[in-house]
Amino acid sequence: MAIYNDCKITINLNKLIKTRPNGLDLDDQHVDNIANDLRRRMTFDCLFEQVDDAITEYAEDCGIDLSEPDDTNSFGFQIYTKKEAV
Repeated sequence: MAIYNDCKITINLNKLIKTRPNGLDLDDQHVDNIANDLRRRMTFDCLFEQVDDAITEYAEDCGIDLSEPDDTNSFGFQIYTKKEAV
């Protein structure tokens, strides 16, 4: 059996829509239509910004200098710049 340390987020858009105050009275077909639309056009910009902020805060708290992207810091994981991650 393998043990993974990865943290994953799963979002059930249908359930999310149905639990929002303005989605409580929608029938299943309407919920499906909205969820499919969201699946195609939803972005995670806010999530990425929060991750970037968390990395920066962590690095500052640990005294890690991220200003030199060519520098390899040894702290258990590799941080990629936006250019490298693409």
